[in-house]
Formats: sequence, structure tokens, C-alpha cells
Amino acid sequence: MLKIVYPNCCGIDVHKTFVVAVIAITNNQGITEYHRKRFSTFTNGLTQLRDLLEYYSCFDV
Repeated sequence: MLKIVYPNCCGIDVHKTFVVAVIAITNNQGITEYHRKRFSTFTNGLTQLRDLLEYYSCFDV
């Protein structure tokens, strides 16, 4: 079994006109919950991405 290094982290897939962020949160039992959302690459979309990361207290991207 792999060791969980970051129990709360985000992966971002960057494209020309949008980015897709997936936040993975692993609880104490080792169960991971995923939250996926797509954002525009314009300032408004990136601000929404920042807000999502803050909402989930996700500081490891």
C-alpha cells in the first residue's frame, strides 16, 4: 500500500482556454474523496479556482 504524503491536495490539467482541477481529500480511514471542476483561463475563472482551493483548505497543488 502507498503512503499518503499529502492528504489534501490538488492536481490541475492546463489547456489553452480552460483548466480542470481535481481536489483529493483522504480521511483517517484512507478513503479518498475527489472534487472535480472546470474553470476558464480568464481572470474570473482563475479567481474561482483560487476560491475553491481556499474553500477546501488545499495548499498543495
